[in-house]
Amino acid sequence: AWTVSVYGEKVLDFWKALKPNILTMAPGWSSGYGLFKKGEAPLVISYTTSPASHVEYDKTDRYIAPVFAQGHTVQVEGAGILNNAPNRRGAQAFMDFNQRTGSGNSAAYSMDESCKQKCGIT
Repeated sequence: AWTVSVYGEKVLDFWKALKPNILTMAPGWSSGYGLFKKGEAPLVISYTTSPASHVEYDKTDRYIAPVFAQGHTVQVEGAGILNNAPNRRGAQAFMDFNQRTGSGNSAAYSMDESCKQKCGIT
């Protein structure tokens, strides 16, 4: 975890100090992000593309991504076809589309520089 690289042997002290400030631990991303959007939680750990999604779909730049000087967690996503996929042909078509369009190699939303600045993404 990035907290280990930042705090080293004192990582448990960091988490113990942080614990009283944690409002809630939602059972999943959707419910946690829902609390955040309703104003019931002041901060949420989400995808770095979430602010861009709000600009694109909600037409608001109200949500920003915080920038932590020590760094951020790394999120790696991948796509593949399971051996027992019931729709292997459709799955292969989707994989081909990702490779052909390059959508598998970029953020979910293409943004111009002003959108990136509004969203706090650099």
